[in-house]
Amino acid sequence: QGRSIDIYLIAGQSNASGFTSYDEAKMLALDDNYVYGFQNVLYAGDAERGGTTVHNEQPWTLVRVGQGAGPNRNFFGPEIGMAHVLSSYYNPQSGKEAGFIKLAHGGTALLDNIGGENAGSGNWVSPSYEATINPQSPGNLTGGLYRRLLAQVQKNVNELKAMGYETINVKGMYWMQGESDKGNPTEYLKAFKYFASDIRADLTKLLGQDLSNMPIIIGEISKTSGSAVSGTVNTNNAFIAMQNTIPDNVANTYVIASGQYDINKLVNGSNTAVGTDSWHWNYSDHIEIGKLVGNSILENVLKVGD
Repeated sequence: QGRSIDIYLIAGQSNASGFTSYDEAKMLALDDNYVYGFQNVLYAGDAERGGTTVHNEQPWTLVRVGQGAGPNRNFFGPEIGMAHVLSSYYNPQSGKEAGFIKLAHGGTALLDNIGGENAGSGNWVSPSYEATINPQSPGNLTGGLYRRLLAQVQKNVNELKAMGYETINVKGMYWMQGESDKGNPTEYLKAFKYFASDIRADLTKLLGQDLSNMPIIIGEISKTSGSAVSGTVNTNNAFIAMQNTIPDNVANTYVIASGQYDINKLVNGSNTAVGTDSWHWNYSDHIEIGKLVGNSILENVLKVGD
């Protein structure tokens, strides 16, 4: 019996890439695995930022802090809380192993925006959605990140094969994106339906594994993403409401309640960031959000406890 590993993809914009800053001493006090790594839970991929793309690409290693947006490795993303929960299933005692593959880029859109941070590696427009619009940058920035995600998966899966893994099972994807597109929830839902269908079909072709119904776990944007002023919160809440209709429109999708974690608050009537900054969760909240993802995987993907 050869070694086998279950793979979970992490994709989206900055709260997937990981812009949550941390203090190592505080992380060690919470759980030393956050700093030294979770046994049997591996990570590889590229956490990107910037209009001129800055990479934090890492080869296969244990999940730990520092795997957020590069290059100085002083940030983390959802992978920490995910690993914390999933280590109850993937550990030396069970002999089961998991791997996270990340391709995420801050400030990037699912709709066909090619400005700002999309000018680096492109946006997430999928082929079927592109066929319905007048693409601004066909073959280049339009769909650039979609194609890079497939290439990243191919690369990291090939590395696992070279490391001696014979059975590599993609089990699902965590999609944390929407802050860039929150002003257009109706078009977003349309684009996401195409994205989900395309990524499942393209991963099926790429890996030779039937992923036509691959579970996709969706993170809500924070209700105070960007600001806690009422106009922004209303826009955020309308987008979150749309996100919660996705499971009615796309089979085998699940939404986690990350919107409840504030990034900003009104203090004496003025906006104050309670996150790492006004767009990104603080370390304790982002760990909890990652745990929500991990619990959704245990419940909806691995069916633990059924």
